[in-house]
Amino acid sequence: MKYVIIAVILTSVLVQCKQKDKDNNAIGSTNAMSTDTTAEKPGYFPLTGYIKGQLLEIKNSGINPLSYITVNGKKDSVWVKVEEMEKVFTEYIQPEIDSATLAPYFTEKKFFDQTLNYITLTYDPVKALPDSFQLQHFDVYIEPEKNNVEKIYMVKKLADGKLRQLTWHTGKMARAITVSEDSTGKPRIEDEVLIKWKF
Repeated sequence: MKYVIIAVILTSVLVQCKQKDKDNNAIGSTNAMSTDTTAEKPGYFPLTGYIKGQLLEIKNSGINPLSYITVNGKKDSVWVKVEEMEKVFTEYIQPEIDSATLAPYFTEKKFFDQTLNYITLTYDPVKALPDSFQLQHFDVYIEPEKNNVEKIYMVKKLADGKLRQLTWHTGKMARAITVSEDSTGKPRIEDEVLIKWKF
């Protein structure tokens, strides 16, 4: 009878040890898998998706944005029709900017800017960008208390070497300027397009 009891105890101990090993291996596999996935696919701010969401809000609000165009000091304005909005805001949403696009070329830095009271996400290239890649840099400014995106700033390089600076103010307006150099090498603003939908 003694031997039967000892055999049962030993069997039970062995089964428990094997079960613990299985559980530990499963946990190790899960952790390794989640770590690898995070390393392979960093999560960048979905720039294009965010702005497309903003455009949908503008359309649903029933407000027609007003576009102010300034070229060589001459200013003109025109109402933007709903059916023309995608075209008017093309440079903000094309090409598609998301994690898949940014991951091979850009790094993200996060910091709290006490002067502006914003959490800032800054994206800069980590290697040479292809000639076809216009986006050179962008920042996302987040208001920390409500965790709302307040502003997005982008710099694009145009085919002629000029820079296009785009600023998106959430729920208010968008501003795009073309910057070139004059004969002395100083930067100058060639044109500006300011589109407002909050008056």
